[in-house]
Amino acid sequence: MEMSVEQLQALLTVKQVAEQFGVPARVVRKAAKAGEIPGHIEVLGKDGFDPDKVMSWTPPEPGTRVVGAKRDDGRQCYHGYFNEEEVATLLAQGYEIIDPRVAAKERRAARKAAKAEGTPEDVGAEAEGDDNPFADFGA
Repeated sequence: MEMSVEQLQALLTVKQVAEQFGVPARVVRKAAKAGEIPGHIEVLGKDGFDPDKVMSWTPPEPGTRVVGAKRDDGRQCYHGYFNEEEVATLLAQGYEIIDPRVAAKERRAARKAAKAEGTPEDVGAEAEGDDNPFADFGA
């Protein structure tokens, strides 16, 4: 898309749009990146906004954006490191504690079980040591 110098000078900046709508500049940047603002133009890595088209944008209400990973039931996920006493206390209070290492171990076990149920040729190849790429190193 070709633009004249006059058209480029008429574009609004992120700061100007933020002031116009009374929202923080980060909200404008995030909405522009998501393609939610009409008239958004990126020129040489900078955001510009068509003054006529941007006026039809309605900024999001405060508190309506989802921040972070939420579960299906709406609860927020947190990461923490606890000793055994703290874990027992948290479990007694009704918190759900998931160790990612246990979940990874279960996924690996499931993959191994699925692989073991494969064709007999696959099982034979594992027995010969093909799973170790360095088995014949130095031979």
